[in-house]
Amino acid sequence: MRILFFVRERHPTFRVDVTVLFGKYLSRFGVASDLVTLRESGKGPRGGAWGGGEVFGPAAGGGRLRTHLAALLNDFRGLARIGPGYDLVLVRDKPLFTLWAWLVARLRGVPFAYWMSFPLPESALEFARERGLSIGPLRWLVVSARGLLSYWTLYKVVLPRADVVFLQSDEMLRILQARGIRMRHAVPVPMGVDREAIERIMGREPGVIDPRAAQWLARARAAETIVYLGTVEENRRLELALEAFRSVLRARPEALFLIIGDADEPGDIEKLKALAAELGVARRVIFTGWLDMDTAWQLVRAARVGFSPCPRGVLYDVASPTKAVEYMALGLPVVANDLPDQAFVIGRSGGGLCTPLDPDAFAAAMIELLSDPQAARRRGQAGRQWALENRNYERLVTLVRDEMLAVVPAGEIERA
Repeated sequence: MRILFFVRERHPTFRVDVTVLFGKYLSRFGVASDLVTLRESGKGPRGGAWGGGEVFGPAAGGGRLRTHLAALLNDFRGLARIGPGYDLVLVRDKPLFTLWAWLVARLRGVPFAYWMSFPLPESALEFARERGLSIGPLRWLVVSARGLLSYWTLYKVVLPRADVVFLQSDEMLRILQARGIRMRHAVPVPMGVDREAIERIMGREPGVIDPRAAQWLARARAAETIVYLGTVEENRRLELALEAFRSVLRARPEALFLIIGDADEPGDIEKLKALAAELGVARRVIFTGWLDMDTAWQLVRAARVGFSPCPRGVLYDVASPTKAVEYMALGLPVVANDLPDQAFVIGRSGGGLCTPLDPDAFAAAMIELLSDPQAARRRGQAGRQWALENRNYERLVTLVRDEMLAVVPAGEIERA
């Protein structure tokens, strides 16, 4: 089976459900995935290693407008590839372009699927509503028009006619159904973990990667460390985490807060550093910046508690955060707020504590886990077992593959 896969992110992407699910595991089941996307500059003619198949697209370059136009042109070039050589056309998070991909797929008799990981039409409309004319009348008009057109294209035309729709979470499916959006067949596929990579990390002693990481590793092992692994951007509400950590330090003076990750806007990290200094916790907070995954996971293993905050609201309640299940798979008890998928995971597994998005609640949960290492260890073990059994990509890939095979006309391909 061969898929033509239009993706929003450049290649190589940081989206785990693309790189691991499609680039690693689906290919083992006889499903090749050819990407249509721009590639990062300096990554070679194919844009870096891609185990799923081919990568069709030039290197990104120039300013934002030039890059946007290059991506659009590459997508339309990709339409010419739709035909007998592919068993399925899959578009991920491209609500406007997807209309053209669906039309060409229908004209050429190729089944069509859509993958929705984030409600992009609502995001544009929310941005326009919140910012108003402060962004300038012309930009406000463009963003609003794009949001409305995307909404109509995706929810009124494409999703009701797609052969299968893959959604990020059960909550996303519930909300779409509650809004009366019709779909022939919708399948929630939550974020998972790469069990092979996890077991590789867990099966060896934490090593040293570079001198700075070695210092962080030593400090993390010697302290009661709370770790956050992910993007360090303003919308992640990490200021609440720093406020919570101030309370944690009062009760647990040996606590350390390790923040692993980077931000698109460097100013976001500088604001957090300034807040840490203002709150008087800067000496016990480490900002590592971006780290490769092996290094990051080794630091996570040295922590006592994994922290997974996520904003609430129409844009985020449908999410399936990777952080919580990765912490659990690595054996850490988790403190997370009550996002629907996080609440489900922690409730089912017993792998941590779920609280409201509130610094006092976060602090109380962190202190509880740090104060009772044996109970925390039991939660970590329970979470690890549940995550590896229920949210591993070997299991999720079977679901995705079977749903794809179900929409391909019988006799055209053989089940691998």
